[in-house]
Amino acid sequence: MRFNYHKEFGKSNYRNAAPSEKDEIEQLMQLSAPDRKKAMGCLMSVAIAISLPIILIGIFIIKSGFRRIDELNIKKQQCTQRVNSIVEEIKTEKIKEEDSDGYSHENTYYRPVLKYEFQGREYHKNGMRYSTRHYNIGDLIETYVDPADPEHVYIPVFEEKSSSSPKAIFFGGSIFLILGLLIPISSFIAYKRKGLI
Repeated sequence: MRFNYHKEFGKSNYRNAAPSEKDEIEQLMQLSAPDRKKAMGCLMSVAIAISLPIILIGIFIIKSGFRRIDELNIKKQQCTQRVNSIVEEIKTEKIKEEDSDGYSHENTYYRPVLKYEFQGREYHKNGMRYSTRHYNIGDLIETYVDPADPEHVYIPVFEEKSSSSPKAIFFGGSIFLILGLLIPISSFIAYKRKGLI
């Protein structure tokens, strides 16, 4: 018995479907209910198989964010002596990078060099690299020194703006996690709207 698309699937849905979608609908709708259920199960399994690695990547990134929080907490506990670092130099770095089209460009980056004193001794520390000039020579930056190892410092402004900051890591992990979850959910909703489930 030939399948009546207008009755079972709906005239408007079928007419509005793209040619490739019509072929898919025809093939699925001509199956018996149990076979159609199996076919839809296979399609959903494929969607889940595609999404699972993306979800796992997201979970891994988020877990690394929690590890980064632990590292920063340890660093804060060790670096307890507050001093003011002074920007004594701005290093200019020119780096060749390729864009998405494969063209090479030379980009300029700026890195402040900090100087601070602890227990009568002078220390120097390279700061974060920026694409624009954030600091000027003579600027003061809040710095916390580890008394047991004065070269080990915690600089809040650098840690918060770093690409390895917990916020940046959690944001990246969340994108992967949401994308991975959307693939099977959107597939289910799409097939549900077409009346295939």
